Amino acid sequence: MGDRSHCGKSVIDNPQLGLIVYLDGLSTTDLEMALVG
Repeated sequence: MGDRSHCGKSVIDNPQLGLIVYLDGLSTTDLEMALVG
């Protein structure tokens, strides 16, 4: 688990939140909004 490469994008798999966040040049704020939103 954890960070891994997928289609040239960084992927964060968080089973605790039950979601997968694909990072593609997202800012910290965008990431936080995605996690809480």
